[in-house]
Amino acid sequence: MKETLLNRMEHEFKPFLVVSAAVLVALFAAYRYGIPQLHEYLENRQKLVSYKEFISQKDNEASIRESLKAQNDRLTAKLEDISYGLANAEETPDLLQMLITKARNADISFTRIEPEAKTHGTDFIHYPVILEMSTRFHSLGKFIASLEEMPQVVRVDRLSIGAEAANKINVLLNITCFFQLEA
Repeated sequence: MKETLLNRMEHEFKPFLVVSAAVLVALFAAYRYGIPQLHEYLENRQKLVSYKEFISQKDNEASIRESLKAQNDRLTAKLEDISYGLANAEETPDLLQMLITKARNADISFTRIEPEAKTHGTDFIHYPVILEMSTRFHSLGKFIASLEEMPQVVRVDRLSIGAEAANKINVLLNITCFFQLEA
């Protein structure tokens, strides 16, 4: 009887060990990954219920509208700061004024500004402009970085740099500014 018990234990020990290890790994994974996600799910579900209750009340519609209007006003003011008050610049003089202001902030003065004819795409108006300037590398980089901050999409089509004097470069820059067509 002892021999059969020992043989049985010998044959069942390895599968028992494997199953036990698998159960321990599964418990560890559930504890490590499942419980935090369950907790997060329950928190988010509670938030959703509170939002639904908040929205469903009649008095809260006005407060939601006021909150959205205040957020819109903050974002509009931020846009005005970025674009120097020309966020809705849709004509060539406004665009040129914006470029001149950005160039002044980067310590650049243009030797030539040549706007080209605007073209209409399917969704955008394209304003190409040729800019020629004599400046330093740092100022040019600052100016191009400021173009990236504009609310309109600005694409640098051509950049030609030539050495002029000590620490000075002659730059020919061809850019296109895209304004979205009103729907």
